Amino acid sequence: MGTDKKKEAPSLGKALVFEAGGKKWACELSKVKEIVRSPQITGLPNSLNKVAGVINVRGEVVPVLNFWNDTPPVTRRSRSRYKETVVILKSDEGNVGLKVSQVCSIEDIHAFDVGSEIDDTALREIVSCRVYLSESGLTPMVDAKLAIESVKTQAMDSLYEQSKKKEVSSEAGGIQ
Repeated sequence: MGTDKKKEAPSLGKALVFEAGGKKWACELSKVKEIVRSPQITGLPNSLNKVAGVINVRGEVVPVLNFWNDTPPVTRRSRSRYKETVVILKSDEGNVGLKVSQVCSIEDIHAFDVGSEIDDTALREIVSCRVYLSESGLTPMVDAKLAIESVKTQAMDSLYEQSKKKEVSSEAGGIQ
């Protein structure tokens, strides 16, 4: 008596799938520390546009990044005091949060596609590759280390531009 068994490709790991910026994204499940529903993200004055602010998670201050600049609208039906969903990722430099619209699922990774380009040029800097997932198909994989490096690079560029403006102002006899 033979039974037909569905053969599945072996899993190369697990991924957390989330929505942000109207699209689905993934990150390695082994890099996810936790998912936090936060009452608010505390903004930082004069911070970069990719830095949403910080949250306090059981006494630990965690920086929160928002590469998508989409805040889901708060509906009147929502009675929850929690407004923000943050996926906290582990990296060599500490924990960092990603502000997301919603967490969708945990799926098996079946293949990596390192050669394909991501559509959104601004987000290429945080994506390590695309992965084929069990339910979502081809999905960009966000890397915490790349996200941190992207923000650091933007901060350094901003500081450089500010220093150039000061040099021009002082050469022109402006107030320093």
